[in-house]
Amino acid sequence: MMTRNLYLAFLFTMLVTSLLAFEAESLDPTGEGTVSVAKSGVAFDTSPLSGPWPKCTGGTLQACTDIIAAEAPDVTVLVLHPGEGATREYNIFRVIVHVDENDIVTNVPNRG
Repeated sequence: MMTRNLYLAFLFTMLVTSLLAFEAESLDPTGEGTVSVAKSGVAFDTSPLSGPWPKCTGGTLQACTDIIAAEAPDVTVLVLHPGEGATREYNIFRVIVHVDENDIVTNVPNRG
């Protein structure tokens, strides 16, 4: 009985590993960027245009969103004004931009 349970656990592990590898490949089907799989099994983009965008800091929100859209068209920009919060869940397809009352970028925008 114990041997059977070990065998089933092994098969399950192999299945999950195969699915994670397939998922990572599907994120970058062209092979132009690089995709890594963390120990947690989460795939993430490590291509050079992923950010952060330090040139946005101190600039206007519109200029920053234009830069990000040009370099990373796959992301959604989330703008946070003073006092607003966002989820702590990491999302590679989201860039968080913190602005002040005058829509001037206050922090370095990055994926997350």
